[in-house]
Amino acid sequence: MLRIRRLSPDEWTIAKRLRLAALEANPDAFGATLDEEAGYVEGKWRARLARSDCATFVAFTGGDEPAGIIVGAPYGNKAGLFSMWVDARHRGKGFGGALVDVVIDWAKKNGYSELLLDVADNNQPAIALYESRGFAPTGAKGALPAPRDNVTEHQRILRLQTSWL
Repeated sequence: MLRIRRLSPDEWTIAKRLRLAALEANPDAFGATLDEEAGYVEGKWRARLARSDCATFVAFTGGDEPAGIIVGAPYGNKAGLFSMWVDARHRGKGFGGALVDVVIDWAKKNGYSELLLDVADNNQPAIALYESRGFAPTGAKGALPAPRDNVTEHQRILRLQTSWL
């Protein structure tokens, strides 16, 4: 059974473990590197989770094993989807879609009308997932920082439905 929960600052070790696993397993999918974030101290991890304008969500298996992570945070005046990763052992089981859906809900609840993300051009599984949720290319393109500047990426946007009360 899949369960998703927003992490609190006291759960910083879960965030750290998943984030470092993501950076090690898929280094070309993220702007940061394992070397950069492996040296973060407890206070930095706690501070990330304590920010009121950001939300870190983790997907857990039925056995309470952390299986994936995602972050919703401001992206200029829009919402951003960051740090999306699912452990390879749990891919293809709905964890990724559930994580994306929870950030879409987070963005709506926080009054954002648009949700942005960047994805590597060669990451077809992630692109397919984002397309299935309605994210469309914006035309903006870029590359990861050196030494991975050979990895090109593009931006995608989801225009969110807002309800008027």
